Amino acid sequence: MSKPVLGEQLWTEKARTKFPHVFNGFNGVFFIVALYASYQNLFWHVFYSFTLSLTFKMWFLDRMVAIYDVYNTAE
Repeated sequence: MSKPVLGEQLWTEKARTKFPHVFNGFNGVFFIVALYASYQNLFWHVFYSFTLSLTFKMWFLDRMVAIYDVYNTAE
């Protein structure tokens, strides 16, 4: 888990692209849907929303590792 954290630090300092914000935005939207669906006891809605939320979070972490690798090998 250190590579995504270090990659996010590099991203905030150097990269400044908007693309990872898209992943976090989708992650947040699907998480809110999952919370509401769990309140309504809608199992399959919770399952799909949580799965999509987790997918976007993992994709975001993957992008942070890629940024870390690019800047770490460049220096």
